[in-house]
Amino acid sequence: MDVRWSSMDLTDMMLVPKAVADGCLPTAGALPLKVLLWFARHGAPFDENACAAALKCDRTECVDALEFWMAAGVLTGADSAALAAMPAENKPAPAPAAEEVPATATEFAPVAKARPAAVKPQLFEVTRRQQTCKEFADLLETVSMRLGKPLSGGDSETLLYLFDTCGMPSEVITMAVTWAVAHSHNNMRYIEKMALDWVDRDITTVTAAEEYLCGLERLRKAFERLEVLLDLAVARPSSAQKQAADRWFNEWQLADELIKEAYVRTLNKTGKFQVKYMDQILGAWHEDGITAVAQLQPEKKQPTKPAGGSLDTAGYDALLSDYVPTYPQKKEG
Repeated sequence: MDVRWSSMDLTDMMLVPKAVADGCLPTAGALPLKVLLWFARHGAPFDENACAAALKCDRTECVDALEFWMAAGVLTGADSAALAAMPAENKPAPAPAAEEVPATATEFAPVAKARPAAVKPQLFEVTRRQQTCKEFADLLETVSMRLGKPLSGGDSETLLYLFDTCGMPSEVITMAVTWAVAHSHNNMRYIEKMALDWVDRDITTVTAAEEYLCGLERLRKAFERLEVLLDLAVARPSSAQKQAADRWFNEWQLADELIKEAYVRTLNKTGKFQVKYMDQILGAWHEDGITAVAQLQPEKKQPTKPAGGSLDTAGYDALLSDYVPTYPQKKEG
């Protein structure tokens, strides 16, 4: 497209450093760019109240945007007055120190531990960390490639929160992102929830993450095998269903014929695929050392009510045919 500046506007120009276009556009949000243009137009000193009124936003958002450009090195010496005027509760909170984690973590059960306060870093902190920490900069690039799209400001803040505040290594975060994308969960909200669950479970090393993901894959394959065996079609199997399948196949190593028999008996009793009831049957057989259907006692059939009423006329007729009446003897006079 042949697009040019209007010759009329070229008579009234304002300066914007080339560094803005060369290095800051990928990470700068809409508001920081607006604030920078407003500052370029009006110059120093920066009046956050006038800027907020012109852009129709909160004054603290203007200060945060200004901090972004200071961290990027585009602006200098303009933060002291603005930050001093900010209420204490509006100032960016410093990130808590990352928790120390063990070198290895093999226990997957959730543990009671204090989770870092959910105070996300500001965008200017993301930019500063990206410029000073190559590992974090590489993490942003890798996650963007895994998701197949550029990261938003909120996405980058979440990653810095996991990396710095929660103390997750970049390799572990990448593993969580890769697994989520492979299972069609390519949004940062799901990834954050999953990563925080890993923190609660002390899954903070590559070894622990690999072991945990292998466990999830084992559960998935066990339930898929159960679906084929019993001709089931479960859209979203529950955790209890997958764990039961893993227990029957991998832990107890039950024969397929036993699992099918337990399924038939469960259907006869409950009328549906009921994992808890089926697990009780198989658990009892496992404790008794039963390994084949031939070792089982025949299933006791429940007496059925005749169709048409509660009166068992067939049984009544049988009793009637066997009945021999007796009559009282007449007394002789």
